[in-house]
Amino acid sequence: MTVEEIKRELEDMLKQEVTITMNKAKELGADVFQVRDYLYRFHPEQWKKSDNKDQPEIQEIEVTINPLKSINKTKKELQ
Repeated sequence: MTVEEIKRELEDMLKQEVTITMNKAKELGADVFQVRDYLYRFHPEQWKKSDNKDQPEIQEIEVTINPLKSINKTKKELQ
């Protein structure tokens, strides 16, 4: 298996795990990725203008998963 194949396999596995987690969170109405906290911290003006009823429901949030590549060099390349 090449490094590129391993990277793709890891990326696919990560996407699958995050998707499963997000779907379960939506089912439970849980904010496991702290989306509301993100809005509070990085968009405070918008947060202040609204009450919690105006905040997006977890079930309505669409998520795009773009895993970062964590394998940059092989052991052989490091030697």
